[in-house]
Amino acid sequence: MVGSEQVSLAVTAANFDTKNVGTSKTVTAAGLSLTGTAASNYSLASGATAQATANITTVQLTPAIAANNKSYDGTTAATLSSQTVTGMVGSEQVGLAVTATNFDTKNAGTGITVTATGLSLTGPAASNYSLATGATAQATANITAKALTPLFTANNKVYDGTTTAIIATRSLSGVVGADDVILTNGTAVFADANAGVDKTVTASGFALGGTATGNYSLTSTTATTKATITPQVGMPVADTYYVGSNFYWTTSSTSSNTTLNLVASLKNDPNYNAGDITTAKVSFRIVNSDGSFTPINGAQNLPVGLVNSGDKTMGTASVSVPYSITGTNTTSLRVAVILSGNYRSVATSVTSALITIAAPTPGGLIAGGGKFLTAGVTAPQPAGYVKGTGAQFSYFVKYSKSGQNPQGSVEVLVSSPNDYTTGLPDVNGKPHFYLLKSNSISTLAIDNTNASAQFTAKANISEVNSDGTVVLNSIEGNCTMQLDMIDKYRNPTQKSCTVDQLAITVYRSKGGVWYSSAWDGSKPVLSTISSTDDITVTGNAGTCGTTTTNVTKAVADAPTTSVAKAVAATDADPTSAPTSNLLEIFPNPLHAAGTVHFHTMAGGKAQVYVYNAMGMLVSTLYNAEIASGQEYSLTLSTENLADGVYSCRLIVNGKVENKRFTVQH
Repeated sequence: MVGSEQVSLAVTAANFDTKNVGTSKTVTAAGLSLTGTAASNYSLASGATAQATANITTVQLTPAIAANNKSYDGTTAATLSSQTVTGMVGSEQVGLAVTATNFDTKNAGTGITVTATGLSLTGPAASNYSLATGATAQATANITAKALTPLFTANNKVYDGTTTAIIATRSLSGVVGADDVILTNGTAVFADANAGVDKTVTASGFALGGTATGNYSLTSTTATTKATITPQVGMPVADTYYVGSNFYWTTSSTSSNTTLNLVASLKNDPNYNAGDITTAKVSFRIVNSDGSFTPINGAQNLPVGLVNSGDKTMGTASVSVPYSITGTNTTSLRVAVILSGNYRSVATSVTSALITIAAPTPGGLIAGGGKFLTAGVTAPQPAGYVKGTGAQFSYFVKYSKSGQNPQGSVEVLVSSPNDYTTGLPDVNGKPHFYLLKSNSISTLAIDNTNASAQFTAKANISEVNSDGTVVLNSIEGNCTMQLDMIDKYRNPTQKSCTVDQLAITVYRSKGGVWYSSAWDGSKPVLSTISSTDDITVTGNAGTCGTTTTNVTKAVADAPTTSVAKAVAATDADPTSAPTSNLLEIFPNPLHAAGTVHFHTMAGGKAQVYVYNAMGMLVSTLYNAEIASGQEYSLTLSTENLADGVYSCRLIVNGKVENKRFTVQH
């Protein structure tokens, strides 16, 4: 400018030659013009520009990370779920690279600091950005305890009647390195007490021990393994079962004499040394009130025969002996099966049964003896505080001579897993036995037309030993006992002989139920008793009958022997096809002759055989085709049969029915 004239430069735009970071970068100013009071006296070259140099420095970004939780593995190594930076200009893409990520401790815990190191920027715009010198990023995450699997071994043992098992070794699967962690505690039991190979053993109550327990947990506090219970050695033991009749009539209403058909089934107890069952001897004895035994005359040291030829693990012994009751027209006996010979009895294998003997009385009474049929029954089930699947009963109640006052007694022995104080299974698995006994009869209502009756009385409940002879604990008196029954075997409304039904219920004095033989959810219902047992509501010891019309038909290919004298077929009732096979023999005992009656669900080839007490075939009664649903009757002669117990077997289409009978000449 000339002299002191004032002229300034105005710039419309100024730009670096690139946007990227750099030093001494060219900056060009454009759109130049002059300003000031003397500007009109001056000019710039047409299109004039001005240039200079300057630096573009990086933008510092902030790193951020998120870490994954992990299960304890003995290291501090961590993994990231995300790694990012913030603070970029516009939409520029910059990533974060991490060299190492670590927890600040290897031990299990929550909210543990995770630090990422060796950070760097990535992406096409990374050169325009920077991180603080030595920058790190932090987050928090959890290290969870590692789950270990408990393992153990158990010692084999000799049968001792308990499920107790001894743990031999304990170990863990999944421990990291040489960490100090061990499996502790735990008790073990076999699945059951019986002898067997590779039986399941379950241990429970395991825990962890050692200095590193904080880094571990157990997948379960229980585990299973296998071990063996070997049988005891020495004299063999057999499980014994009384399978004879539980109810007997005397020969007449004025007689005290009867014949007891005593039958025992024996089976080698697998928990003891095996033996030949035929080397055992069987004795039937009456169990007295003090637990002692009285031998039954003629029923001692009986031989044992095989059930199936060649199978020496199972056998039977049977005998028919006269017996007299005294001082009353009824009595109840508890009969025990005792072993001798090459076999011995142990406490758990001495089985007794309650049997009833009564004199037939025309009308005005109820009587019965036997057990409830529970095998294969799904509903309704027994109920009450002392419910159990095993229950034996014996009763005889009649009106006095005046016909006004009922007199007699009822006795029920229940085998139950329950503790009566809780109504729940015993916590130690101990079996219990409860005796329910009437003591003051209230009512006896009999419907002779339909052969049904109802009985109520006051009753006591006691806990007893397995034979019901020793009272261990008197539980409660003043209970209410109720019996409902249908004598289907002699019921004139039935078209064929069927099994009797009975319901026994004992109510608690303060509300609730001690025992019900069957409960449908709201009330007691009738249950079927064993087909070998009997109840009556009339005092009639006769046999059942049929309301169908007998039509004798010739069966050409049915063999006639000295035992089977004739065959009769009864037309089937088209409205009530049989739902099961039926085999009956009456009267029983047989004296001169009797009848074998049977029907089947389906037609086909049928065989009817007679075996003696030793299991030997003594006669073939029938071997021919039969029609479905028809009733067949064979006249059975005892002419060539010696006194004793026999079994009759019906075989049709692979299905077998068996029935015992006694011959007495």
